[in-house]
Amino acid sequence: AVVLAAQGKSFCAGANFGDGSTLDKSGQRPGEASAPVSSLYMQAIRLFRSNKPIIGAIHGAAIGGGLGLAMVPDFRVACPETRFCANFTRLGFHPGFGLTVTLPAVIGPTKAALLFYTSRRVPGDEAHAMGLADVLVPQDQVRTAALALAAEIAENSPLGLTSTRATLR
Repeated sequence: AVVLAAQGKSFCAGANFGDGSTLDKSGQRPGEASAPVSSLYMQAIRLFRSNKPIIGAIHGAAIGGGLGLAMVPDFRVACPETRFCANFTRLGFHPGFGLTVTLPAVIGPTKAALLFYTSRRVPGDEAHAMGLADVLVPQDQVRTAALALAAEIAENSPLGLTSTRATLR
């Protein structure tokens, strides 16, 4: 099993699109080696294609693309301080990162539509109640709880796990 976690106060606050004022003619910011958004999506595809079960340790904000990243794991461990937000419509564009498929699959189409249409921030306890977070623990225990769940999963047959995950996905 894999634990997807981050350092710092946020899990992932999403992509920084900015206002475009610093982009050159090719759409790059000076000094960037590659387009950060395309790199983000390439890593997402890599994670979606993983054959191993993934547990997300979501200890802080998971906003926009960060929410999309938080939807890659099979399970999410969160805390009351966690904030989930699909802020795409507030920013004026369609949700990315496969969220129009992954979010309704986890919380249902009506709750997903509510999050998409309002761009509201959902705290960890509310996310847990709606099924967006599978485990709710104090903030200082998020990573430990995610590792414990990964260890419990890893006790099972690798072939059984990977074939079951492939069928579920």
